[in-house]
Amino acid sequence: MSSQAIAAAIPPALFQAVCSIFHDAQHHTSTHRKNVHALVRLHKDHSTLGEEGERSFFLAFLHCLHHVLNIRKNDELSNRLMRFIVGFLVRLSASSSAPTTSGQISINQQATTRFLENALLYALDNVDAKDKYVRARLCQVVVAGVNAVEEVSAEVFQLLQSKMMERLFDKEAMVRVHAVHAMSRLQALEIDFKGFQTVNEIFADLLVNDPEPQVRKAVLLQIDCNLISLPAVISRARDVEPSIRKLFFTQKMTEVEIAKLTVEQRDFVLKSGLTDRDEAVSRACVDMIFSHWLEQTNSNLIEFLTCLDVVSSDGEVAECALKSFFKVIPRLFESFPEVYFDHLTVETAFVLRAYLAFVKDLHDCTNTSQDINDMVPELTKLKQVMMKFYEYLVAMTDDEASKAEVEFILGEIMSVCSMLDSADEMGRRGCCEVTEEILLNMNISDALFEQGCSLLLKFNERTVFTDTLVSMARDFMSVAESTSVDDQTRNMAVLRALALLKFLLNSNVDFAPFYDFLNDLVIPSVNSRFALVQTEGLCLLGLYVLSSKVHVVS
Repeated sequence: MSSQAIAAAIPPALFQAVCSIFHDAQHHTSTHRKNVHALVRLHKDHSTLGEEGERSFFLAFLHCLHHVLNIRKNDELSNRLMRFIVGFLVRLSASSSAPTTSGQISINQQATTRFLENALLYALDNVDAKDKYVRARLCQVVVAGVNAVEEVSAEVFQLLQSKMMERLFDKEAMVRVHAVHAMSRLQALEIDFKGFQTVNEIFADLLVNDPEPQVRKAVLLQIDCNLISLPAVISRARDVEPSIRKLFFTQKMTEVEIAKLTVEQRDFVLKSGLTDRDEAVSRACVDMIFSHWLEQTNSNLIEFLTCLDVVSSDGEVAECALKSFFKVIPRLFESFPEVYFDHLTVETAFVLRAYLAFVKDLHDCTNTSQDINDMVPELTKLKQVMMKFYEYLVAMTDDEASKAEVEFILGEIMSVCSMLDSADEMGRRGCCEVTEEILLNMNISDALFEQGCSLLLKFNERTVFTDTLVSMARDFMSVAESTSVDDQTRNMAVLRALALLKFLLNSNVDFAPFYDFLNDLVIPSVNSRFALVQTEGLCLLGLYVLSSKVHVVS
């Protein structure tokens, strides 16, 4: 039906009233509330006149909608009128949804349902128009209509899923955005698209692959998080668009419980957010941690850390989160008494080391009164703690997970010791003795081995440090040269000796002692038939040559 035919079928008084309301609504949004109520009253008045009254009002509305659709550009006028139309549809539904005293559906409610369904049918019939603005505006009508009704007829439902499914892949981004909003309530629906897929699965695909940020943002807001869609949702933590990354932390992650994520997913989310180059995004991540994840772990910092992979990921992500926490509450701890060290866990040891490192950096930068040497027991006590956990480590056999945890705690205690003032001579010597005993154990991890060497470097003069490591290297060589050990033990001893010499070279100490090891250790390692030993031997030889050249030039 043409616009002229529609106008001719409408009673003049109604036609003039509806057109006047639309004319007034186009000037400013401040009049929308008044005009929406006026249009709702007109609908209610004409719904009491029966089928003819309903039809006349719908045609009058359709006539004005035609004029809005025919605006050939996307300007403020057309946007203002579309906001008015959407506001009217929403208000019309709300005004008729109140239950009657008898509990039965009123005539006005029935008329409103018919009007909304007719509006949906009209919009869906024409939503594949050639003009992109017409498609976009009709999609807006569909979104408003779908959100305004609780149920639709089978005819409307079938048309909705087929037509709006096509619009999800429209060439215009603004159409795809409205289609996403229109299909948001149908995410459990299975669609025959590239094989049977649910709308939720299609949303997940759009979230990852759609090139337009506004579409990805719309999908991120609407997508339901479940086992299928969660990986796609989490991937938006590294979206190229900063506003989407910020939206991910401010809104989407508030819907996801920390317990529903794997440890790897939690680490990925935190690492992406806390290290984001955009300050607004990193701040949103910190807010998310404080306002949601900490609350979900009973506002307990230790319980929060148990949700992260502190040991396997070397604590990089967890430490970044802790630094953000400490910046908000810089005086979280006044001290760590001896009783704190009696029942250390991975998390409590990690908090101890991370907080002391934070306070030390703060003290060095701002000269604050808080000194880490006053916050922990003396080195003699820490030496006893180190010895206790080392004894735990030696007693362990097959439990690799528990062994890794004990080694982690030992490494954290070593790091704490290296931060402290070594004026306590007895404590310093005790720590060095325990550390040397630990380093001579070939079964410890490379990370703990490296931390032990660093502690010895911190607590000894260069000459003493060099002599100590050279002596330990010779001890390992003696083990390797023994005829009573198997190939595995021999290789481990050689690798430890090479690691000690490598640490010495990297520490910029006098390289003269290494001449003694060239023929007895380094060259045989290079010629070894075991790939790992050969690799480490070549690395050490290259480092030795580089150190020699630097020494000669200097």
